[in-house]
Amino acid sequence: MCLAFVYYFNNQNKDKALGKIVFSFEHMRDTSMPNRLYNEEMVLFFNNSSALYQSNAAIEQDSLIQTKTLEGQTTDGGVINLGVYHYTTPEMIFTDKNAKGVFSIMPFQNNTFIIKQSFENISWQIDTAMRNIKGYLCQKATGKYKGRIYTAWFTTDIPASFGPWKLHGLPGLILEAYDAKKQVLFLCKNIETGGQYPPLSLPEYGVKTNKQDFDKMVNAFKNNPFPSNGDGIEITDVKLTSSSVYKNAKTFNNNPIELDEK
Repeated sequence: MCLAFVYYFNNQNKDKALGKIVFSFEHMRDTSMPNRLYNEEMVLFFNNSSALYQSNAAIEQDSLIQTKTLEGQTTDGGVINLGVYHYTTPEMIFTDKNAKGVFSIMPFQNNTFIIKQSFENISWQIDTAMRNIKGYLCQKATGKYKGRIYTAWFTTDIPASFGPWKLHGLPGLILEAYDAKKQVLFLCKNIETGGQYPPLSLPEYGVKTNKQDFDKMVNAFKNNPFPSNGDGIEITDVKLTSSSVYKNAKTFNNNPIELDEK
């Protein structure tokens, strides 16, 4: 199994994360079933200039699989029970304030693809309302981003201008955010600083592409997971689980996080 997040641990010369915040991510993917929310635990690693947002559930699941596999290798053999493998968000979001870039990092078919997106400024309106979240005094702000109106609660106690997903640009770390219809929510579960965290950087051997070409590649794979190499020889080493994962990720998703802005 290719563990994309491990890439960040292998280069000690990159910027070190100063802390992390774990979010409960909730998303109403299907508006016809408003009470059925997709839920996943996500994590944001951050420092003053960059941040990495990814699935915390994937990190814990992959770590468990690694541990059980290692235990199986150190015994006399037998069956290794890896448990049930749950679908987790494969995409990671790397935000670099100095480079003014938001990068989508996507593992696909034993490769890692890097998709650069524009660093869009969010016109936040900062309110005077205050509240306490996990021991941090937070201030309210609202702003429109990717077709949704978001309310964000940020703390200047941690002057990192990042937040969950692609939210950024406030004078402090965003600990909670949700859109006006409460269809997308990022709720802080816990926050810590001063621990051992991965360096924040892009994979050095990632393949740079754009969203249009990446989507075209994924759709081509879903439509024909066993392509011919042009010589009449069928390629049969493609893992069908990858196809099903991407197919299931789109199921009942008539309400994506990013809406078409009109």
